[in-house]
Amino acid sequence: MTHLFCQCRNTSMSGRYHARFFDSQSTESQIKLRIYQSYLVPWASKVGSRGGTVWVVDGFAGRGRYKSGEPGSPELAMRFAQELADAGKAGYRLQCIFGERKATNASALYQLLGRYPAASPLTIEGDFWARIADVTSFVGSSPALLFVDPFGLLGIDFAALTALVSKLPRVDLIVNFRSPSAHRLAPTLSSRVSASVGSDDWTPETISEVFRANLQRVGKFLTPATLTVRERFGGSIRSELILAARHADAYELWNDRAVIEAENLLAADGEPAPAHGRDSTIDEVQARLLDWASVKKRWRRPEAVSWYVVAYCGDVHTGTIKRAHEALTAKGRFRRLGFAEWVAHRRTCIPGFCWRRRRVAVQQRRSGAAGIRCHSGCQRKRRCRRAYRAARAA
Repeated sequence: MTHLFCQCRNTSMSGRYHARFFDSQSTESQIKLRIYQSYLVPWASKVGSRGGTVWVVDGFAGRGRYKSGEPGSPELAMRFAQELADAGKAGYRLQCIFGERKATNASALYQLLGRYPAASPLTIEGDFWARIADVTSFVGSSPALLFVDPFGLLGIDFAALTALVSKLPRVDLIVNFRSPSAHRLAPTLSSRVSASVGSDDWTPETISEVFRANLQRVGKFLTPATLTVRERFGGSIRSELILAARHADAYELWNDRAVIEAENLLAADGEPAPAHGRDSTIDEVQARLLDWASVKKRWRRPEAVSWYVVAYCGDVHTGTIKRAHEALTAKGRFRRLGFAEWVAHRRTCIPGFCWRRRRVAVQQRRSGAAGIRCHSGCQRKRRCRRAYRAARAA
């Protein structure tokens, strides 16, 4: 868990605060939007590498731009989509869906949409959670980044949220979770808070952990990563940015941005930035990697790095984790994979499996011909069998 420290205005989610929210960006909003944008750009480039349409769904878009002129999350997404279209070299298309319930904000958002025609933005008026069927019909099986940033904790509908992500096979989710408000809401609105969290086994101190556990269980995500935003060093928590994804590559993108942002805030606050490349830091990373490997019996670097950034997202740079793993490999503590272990890990070979038969079957399936049986003297078949049995015996 990474703690981001900022000097934020002491406001609450009252009606007057809601009206003044879009006057100008607070430092908290600046941090949130910097992290959002720094994740959006590499994420879109990665998932859009095979072409097609990439979707950005912002369920609580607001005005799109602050009255002082700073861009909000909708304008950041549309500006990036317009830059991709103008360059004409991306190979994929970024399209946006925005939801906004308040009429005055929706009117300001409509005026902003015309400036970015290449984004092809679609706007959902009214309650976003009641229109998830429209979102799934547009997105389909395409990659999507879902950004949920409502006004207050009660703006999250956990049942609708999980119903939406369960219908999107390739979705990354970012939630701005205002856990501190649970202390204020618990005495009188506990049932509504439970509807936002997904269960009633929470307390004001554990509400974030319960929400992330429910999100992981129902949405079939990896362990969600959390970035906590505080007023000052050691101060109270203002909000939490939660990332939930189904692939570890997403956490690597999130991890490096979180570390850089935390270092910048510490430097701005006069605190020394942590030296992630020092031997003491690498020794700590190595100890965690060895503990994990001894339990999981896994030794490959991609697996080790993926586990670390998911378990300790925002702790150290991904490059430091890779250097720690390489040092362990050089010492002989982590061994390099042979053919047998690679076969066991990928699970591409089973007794009787043959690479030649698979290749010929694919070719014949494409041409419409009937499949054939592999001849018993295939050398590749015997090699696969030996490798699989050796890996199982080990």
